[in-house]
Amino acid sequence: MRRRNLISGKEPFNLSLSPTSYTASDKSSYKTFTILSNGETYTGNDVLVSSNQTWATVTNNSGVVRVNYTENNGSSNRTATITVTVQGVSATFTLTQTYIRIITSLPYDGTIGGYKYITIGTQKWAVNNIGASSDGAYGEYYMWGESVTHSTYYGEYYKYGDCSSVSTLTKYNNSDGLTTLESTDDTATQLMGSSWRMPTISECSTLVSNSNYELVKYRSGSTYIRGSLFTSKTNSSKYVFFPAAGSKFGGGGAQNVGSDTGVWSSSLYTSDKTRARIMQGANTGAYTSARYLGKNVRGIAV
Repeated sequence: MRRRNLISGKEPFNLSLSPTSYTASDKSSYKTFTILSNGETYTGNDVLVSSNQTWATVTNNSGVVRVNYTENNGSSNRTATITVTVQGVSATFTLTQTYIRIITSLPYDGTIGGYKYITIGTQKWAVNNIGASSDGAYGEYYMWGESVTHSTYYGEYYKYGDCSSVSTLTKYNNSDGLTTLESTDDTATQLMGSSWRMPTISECSTLVSNSNYELVKYRSGSTYIRGSLFTSKTNSSKYVFFPAAGSKFGGGGAQNVGSDTGVWSSSLYTSDKTRARIMQGANTGAYTSARYLGKNVRGIAV
């Protein structure tokens, strides 16, 4: 039985929200929820909406409330309560935003040919991608087996064929039997020197096996760079960071920045030789990419 307001004689306003809560990642984004009255979207102009946190701002558009939230660069989850009031009746929406761990330095054991390296297991990995302007920076983007950058990343600009089919490839194809980049095509060797080369996909898998993996942010001044962190299982002070630099296809800037941490290996994908294997987080063996895409390169010492 519905109770009437004893003073006004009116039934209380029926107010609900859908949904009533949401858990967001640490990234900046937005979430919407709907104001309902008796199961229908309430579009009245007497709605008051407020947030108790400055990092979560709200707008109401005909009964659909949009909550915009900034990136969480803190060291813990945070919560905002959005209060909706109509005709004296209130309901709340709870936004919980998670966080990921922040690191502030990138360790190294020494330098080889002027490039910092860190030892994980028996492997010596370069601390940064080729072309990185500072620790943790994205670096340059290269087609597989090339040592020059492009303004446009299409197959027609790839030096060994347009990759439309294996028959168009002039090297690392069905006839030459090559499955690993030769030193003349190895981006790391050509740009970092003979003490360096690109890792094979097997060596990438070894790094994964010898490490604990997590998604983190590297803080450089006021800049936060998302990426993959591989920490030695035997020495937690040793870790290597791969920024989520995305990849380049066509013209313009990189795509999937902040989520794609893939770097080229030196290994061809033998099931489809128009593609090569990439190291992508902890699922290294599962990923390949068209050879003409622009991706980062990380060196491993010879």
